[in-house]
Amino acid sequence: MVRRIAWGASWAAALAALALCAAWLFSGSRWEVDLVANLTAQSALGAFGLAIWWLIRRRWARMGVALAALALASTGVAWAPRAERGAIPSDPARLVRVLTMNAYAWSRNPAGLMSLLEATDADVVTILEPPLELVKGMRASPTLQAKFPHRHLPEHAEAGSRIMLSRWPAERLRRRSLPPGTPEPAGDWRYHGRSWRIDAPSPFVLSMIHPESPRTRVRWEQGNQDIDMLEHAMTHMIAPLGLPVVLAGDFNSTPTGWRSRELSRRTGLRRAKPWWAPVGTWPAWSVWPARIAIDDVMVSPGVGVIAWELHTPPPEGRKGVRSSDHVPVKVRLLLPE
Repeated sequence: MVRRIAWGASWAAALAALALCAAWLFSGSRWEVDLVANLTAQSALGAFGLAIWWLIRRRWARMGVALAALALASTGVAWAPRAERGAIPSDPARLVRVLTMNAYAWSRNPAGLMSLLEATDADVVTILEPPLELVKGMRASPTLQAKFPHRHLPEHAEAGSRIMLSRWPAERLRRRSLPPGTPEPAGDWRYHGRSWRIDAPSPFVLSMIHPESPRTRVRWEQGNQDIDMLEHAMTHMIAPLGLPVVLAGDFNSTPTGWRSRELSRRTGLRRAKPWWAPVGTWPAWSVWPARIAIDDVMVSPGVGVIAWELHTPPPEGRKGVRSSDHVPVKVRLLLPE
């Protein structure tokens, strides 16, 4: 009896691994499936462990199922649209350093975040959910004003607030600047105020995005609407400029999640994070595979990624704020000639 139960449990584990590793193929169908698809890299790790175990135990059929699951998950990870790699250019005018972060957890230490920003060598910075003390500190900091003379600061610090800092002149792209008769997407076009033309030596468009966290089915559906907003902005406001595009933010999706892959399919933008790097950005207090990569940069075709790295993590604090505990990401990009 015990052997039969163990046999059944073993086969259940094999079939479960196969289902988990195949979830990315059907991630747009349901909220629950997409949650699993976001963990495709972790599922691959689990399938690999099962395959090794059954190899040791000489359970060939179950090992074959685990290897099939591993192949499915590995394909999902490797095929998730990624930006091309780039080399350090001979012309520094084509180099752009981007720092992006969800700063909610820095409410425990806004002075530490100010020090990070004053010391960074980034050319542009995007900050989501900034603490009120940070906004006040930025307005009062001559060092930060000199480093980033062009910036967008919110009047109030709240969940939907966004900060943009730039070394170079930045022109905000506005909805009202569109030609008369431009079609409107369904719903409230929240995204239109989140893009800037950056007049760097090699000009580009910088955009920000922060879809709803998919904690529930309703929030998942609401966050997915941001894809419609971004596609509309790309088509009618950004693409006509003919400039490279850098989209930074908290995607609340890993590269294998539906949002990320659908953004790539509909806009051509691709994730900067290399597929082979087993690192994540949330939650900051954990480590991969329990930490997932949801903070990132997406770029248009022709923009190369020279380096992608995690920056200084936020300070440890109370468990109550860990729900939005993100590690900043710094990306060095090579703009096209």
